[in-house]
Amino acid sequence: MKWLRSLGIFAVAVLLLSISSIRAWAVTHHVRIKGSPCGVNHLSIQHAINHASDEDEILVGQGIYSECITINKNELIIYSQRGPHRTIIRPPELVPAGVYITGNDNVFEGFTVEDRTLNGSRHPHAHRLIFVQGDGNLIADNILRGRGVTSYADVGILVRGGGVGDGVASDNTIDSNEVFNVVNGILSVSVSLTNAAEWTGVFSNYVHNCNQGIYIDRSPNCWVGGNIVVNNGFGVAVRSRETTQGLSSAGTILTGNIVSNNTVGALFVACNNVIVGSDVDGVIGDPFIGDPNDFTANDIGILVTDENGDTGTPTINYNNIEGNGVGLENDSSQQVNAKYNWWGDPNGPNVPSSPNPNGDTIEGTHWDLVLYSPWSTTPL
Repeated sequence: MKWLRSLGIFAVAVLLLSISSIRAWAVTHHVRIKGSPCGVNHLSIQHAINHASDEDEILVGQGIYSECITINKNELIIYSQRGPHRTIIRPPELVPAGVYITGNDNVFEGFTVEDRTLNGSRHPHAHRLIFVQGDGNLIADNILRGRGVTSYADVGILVRGGGVGDGVASDNTIDSNEVFNVVNGILSVSVSLTNAAEWTGVFSNYVHNCNQGIYIDRSPNCWVGGNIVVNNGFGVAVRSRETTQGLSSAGTILTGNIVSNNTVGALFVACNNVIVGSDVDGVIGDPFIGDPNDFTANDIGILVTDENGDTGTPTINYNNIEGNGVGLENDSSQQVNAKYNWWGDPNGPNVPSSPNPNGDTIEGTHWDLVLYSPWSTTPL
């Protein structure tokens, strides 16, 4: 029995050694950098991806890359040597995307991806700068520049499954990117149960000069936190279609965002079980206290509405709502829990039944369904 025990210990040791050395076997590939450890001096990013195996690293030298990229492998780390201002990808075509990610657990970091195509007859279709269809990918520290105002639904960063794995893009993270000059800045969207997105994290991004800044559309359990969203049409939007399509954004949380100088700071369409800032009273479940959002200097700070047969409202607690043309507009037929917010004045918001010209207004078809008391008497 002693030899059997020794053999078992040896087998476990070999297994642990093999697991701990998985990343140690990874190869680093250089693109336009001399002395590539893989032995090949790659001239394009796609060539390096094609040559790489799962879990390899790709270090990209500075320069302009006129190519489209497809990342169809897993656990690659693709990053630039000199950062996004000196490492620029200009795709000649952006369908399905300039950077198309169908693999899982990849990192794409430190690039500018810009759309230099003409908005004319040669490109009469929607463009995607980055399109994520796999699971567990990280898109970080990039600059995404679109082609400007267009009649097509261009997207800076699109997260949506369909045709890959189970069709649901899950657990992807969009972190510390700048996205601008595009119709839709960051979009996590589901259009069917097998062409969907869930658990998308959108953190610390700077999104500006878009028609729609950050949009969570029928994507459940997403977290939008710590972003700066300014000078857009819609700053942040969350939509559900639970009744008509069986698709919902329930479980989504918005915390710690600065949403300013937009036409509409935040739009919520038929959203039940969505938290904006906090859920102090545990309306949705256990009480949740998050970092307050700042909704300031928007034409409309927060707009809540229904859509056809879909209804629902978010829980909006512990936020700063001040300096907007309208603080909160409720056009939903449902009650809105908007307690514990700062409305720009210690005496609370300005409502038709209790005018206070120093506080942000509560308006809309169903302003009387907004629960705004108690409110915060100091900024949060």
